[in-house]
Amino acid sequence: MGKLGTKEWAIRNFNIAQGCPNGCTYCYACRNAIRFKRVKNREEWMNGKLVAPKPIGNWCNNPHDYVMYPSSHDIWPEIENEYCWNLAELLAKGNNVLIVTKPRVSIIQRICGQFANRKDKILFRFTIGGNNERALKFFEAEAPTLKERLKALSIAKSSGFRISVSMEPLLMDPYEAPKFISPLIESCESIWVGIMTNIPVRQGFWFKQLTDWYTIDKLEWLADFYSKSKTIKFKDSIRNIIANPRTSQKLTDFLGKV
Repeated sequence: MGKLGTKEWAIRNFNIAQGCPNGCTYCYACRNAIRFKRVKNREEWMNGKLVAPKPIGNWCNNPHDYVMYPSSHDIWPEIENEYCWNLAELLAKGNNVLIVTKPRVSIIQRICGQFANRKDKILFRFTIGGNNERALKFFEAEAPTLKERLKALSIAKSSGFRISVSMEPLLMDPYEAPKFISPLIESCESIWVGIMTNIPVRQGFWFKQLTDWYTIDKLEWLADFYSKSKTIKFKDSIRNIIANPRTSQKLTDFLGKV
């Protein structure tokens, strides 16, 4: 069995905060924090606060090992200084760092400037679920806009950093996705595509939209469209659904499984 979840990307996760102001309705970290009573509710989660990180070690034993930092929160201005301090420590210990973020331009500019001499140890992975701005606004209400994320990507690329994109969750129709994905291929080492597995709504317009988007036919079509691409990679959330028997075409049959 292949590696699942964040282990597809990194050998270790590192975080410095509990909570995140982006307000992503599908956030697994928020769900778990509420479940295990680390926060009372989503509102408390969105008032993210710094926590003491674990001691930093040299965790990367080969050039393909990465520490994902952050993995359960984003980077926002109020924690920017602490983020960069810990990033410097991770790099000083010899780690390769995968920076996963819905990027804010000012923060990416700072990282690119401050760590310009560590390009070989940093890989950006920008989360951009598609170009459906209504979907982005609904599911990621307080996160940076599509325009800002694409500008941040352009800044990092022009600064000579290695770029990748996470389209997990995919927030657009798979039949329309190549129009958004293909222009990014030239700029990216990899583009990871996955579906939403922590469904925040079970009725209404956006639930219907997800069930229309996440059908086996559409997901198989997208996987086949990029079957010869070395850049486009599909996360376990899609691979597992495609591997299931074809008993139905609708996401509703997989809600208890994904």
